[in-house]
Parts: sequence; C-alpha cells; structure tokens
Amino acid sequence: MQRRDIAFIKPLRGRLDERAGRLHQRPAFLAILLAPLAWVPAWIWLGRRRERLRTDRGFARAGRARARARKRLRSVEHRQAHLDSGAFHEEVARALVEYVADRFDRSASGLTYEVADDLLASRGVPHDLRARFRSCLEACDFARFVPDAAREARRSELLAEATALPDLIEKAL
Repeated sequence: MQRRDIAFIKPLRGRLDERAGRLHQRPAFLAILLAPLAWVPAWIWLGRRRERLRTDRGFARAGRARARARKRLRSVEHRQAHLDSGAFHEEVARALVEYVADRFDRSASGLTYEVADDLLASRGVPHDLRARFRSCLEACDFARFVPDAAREARRSELLAEATALPDLIEKAL
C-alpha cells in the first residue's frame, strides 16, 4: 500500500542551473522596456498630423496635390485613344493647372501663366523647371487652338513631360 500511495522522490541527474538568464536581463525584455520611447513620439506626431489634416484645408490640399495630378494624368493616358486632340490637351493642361492650384491652395479658375510662375518662384522652384511647366501649358493651349499642331507622336511626349513635372516640382519644393 505504501508503495502505491506515495510517489518516491526521484533524484535529478545533473546540476541545478538556470538555463536562461533572469527575465530583466534578457534582450527581449529590454526591447519591450525601451519601445515606448520610440512609440510615444511617433503617436504624438501622427495625432498632430491627423489633426492638422482635419483642420487645415490648405495643408490637406497641398498634401494630396501630386496624387491627384497623377490620377488625372493616368486617366488621360488610359483615355488617350478615345479623346480628340482638343479634349486631350485640355485635360492635360487642367491636370497641371489644378496641381499648382491645389499645391498653393488657390482657385484653378484664375490661375494664369504669370500667377503660376510667381507662385512657383515664391517657393524657390528653379527657373528652368518653371520654364518647362510654362512651355508644357503653352504647348497644350497651342495644340487646342491650332488644329494642325496636334500630332499623335507629340501627344505621348507631352503626356510624359506633364507626368514628370509634378514630381520634379515636389522635389524642388
């Protein structure tokens, strides 16, 4: 009966050592302990940015300007075969003008070549980039109002130039 009732103590073979370090000495514990030092400033920055996007309409428009211009120009590229020359060039010019209007929180309807050039110059955009922007707009207007000026080969060159301009301007700002 005694042999069934009580389990005998079995001697442990080997040494009684701790195989792993103590909890507070492990690298994972240290990483978890220091993580809030990185997370807290990131959360504060994210919260302030979201609040500014909600309250500052100009900041939000400027932040979305390049994405909206890309989207418009991609739409023009996909519909290029279906658009006549005037509509194609009007859409490209509108995408560029609305990009500058969004970037500087202005109305696109009153944005002339000179006003757009002044806005870009006020932010330090180089003269050669401003000249490229203006020549692209002038090429669009010229092709819209002079029917023989719009060749099919020129369309793809103009679209490539218009697609590159917002990225170049963003880098210059």
